[in-house]
Amino acid sequence: MEKMKKMKKTRLYVGIGLAIFGLAGITADFEAFAEEGFSRFASFLFLTLPVIGLGVYLIQSYFKKSNKIKNEFIERTTLQLVTKLNGKITVTDLAANSEMSITEAEKVLEDFSYRGIASRKLTERGATVYHFKTVMTTEEKESAKDIYEF
Repeated sequence: MEKMKKMKKTRLYVGIGLAIFGLAGITADFEAFAEEGFSRFASFLFLTLPVIGLGVYLIQSYFKKSNKIKNEFIERTTLQLVTKLNGKITVTDLAANSEMSITEAEKVLEDFSYRGIASRKLTERGATVYHFKTVMTTEEKESAKDIYEF
């Protein structure tokens, strides 16, 4: 895991370095372009732009991967808490037991609801409870029947 983090940071640093190197190349190419005209355009087009493009791609892929890892962590944290609470959770429960704000917790639970993983129920006081039907007790799992018995 630690090795992967280092590789991801290396990707970011290499991307930044390539982007800066490419931008420096643009500056040099523009100066040469002013002196030499269109003969210098080919080096700009085939050398400088790909270096910048690769740098931007590496930077973008670093941040995309970071967001994916963050989202997976949030999902895992939520599901672990839902399991401890026997499949029923409120926005307040999630926010109080994680590092999420109320707004973030609501978005996460709404996403689970939208994906059909949880269903929303209302209490008499108007609070929304998210019910994860697939979270079961050991007894419920043990009493499961073969699918052909239904």
